[in-house]
Amino acid sequence: LLKTGELNERDRKKLEIISNETIRLEKYLENMESSVSELKLDDEDLNQILEDNTNLLQNEFAEKEIHLYKSLAHGLPRCPVDHVKIQEVFLNMFQNSIEAVHYGGSIWVRTWASVDNTKVFVEISDNGTGISREQMTKIFTPFFTTKEKGSGLGLAFAHRIIRDHGGNISVSSVKGEKTAFLISLPSSGRQSEGYEGLPGGQTALQPGN
Repeated sequence: LLKTGELNERDRKKLEIISNETIRLEKYLENMESSVSELKLDDEDLNQILEDNTNLLQNEFAEKEIHLYKSLAHGLPRCPVDHVKIQEVFLNMFQNSIEAVHYGGSIWVRTWASVDNTKVFVEISDNGTGISREQMTKIFTPFFTTKEKGSGLGLAFAHRIIRDHGGNISVSSVKGEKTAFLISLPSSGRQSEGYEGLPGGQTALQPGN
């Protein structure tokens, strides 16, 4: 259309802006995808990464008086992951839950391993606003967002990061009631010796204060 000369000046400027923004976003995605694919893998304790994340978000929990329930399996197998990128994924999950829950709401995080210890599972859930069935089919699509000021890139890149680690991420939700994100990652089989968390199955209440 820009080349045909069939547009008036006002429409031409609008189309030029749209075209330039599209090119800019495409380049942004290419750069992000490139950075995602460059993984620096180390044997990591996912429980400790989750603990670090919740400590970083203490103020956000406190502002909405959110109750955080943790059930972190003792002796969880370590996983070969890029520490920085996995931490970004978990932070994104927590921040989504914080935004979704009402004042005084609840967030749950739990970990466990498969019977043969080849996989580690992380579930982060909340009793917030929930996601409709239609939205769930698009939730990991770039630029799709349910937020007024959201970029629509957080969950898309979380999906890409987990996939690049050989893992999987899925979502389940009931609109107006709850949402749960489930992440699975391959383990190295080595147990996390340094973590002094809760025994498997025990749940702790940590009010956001």
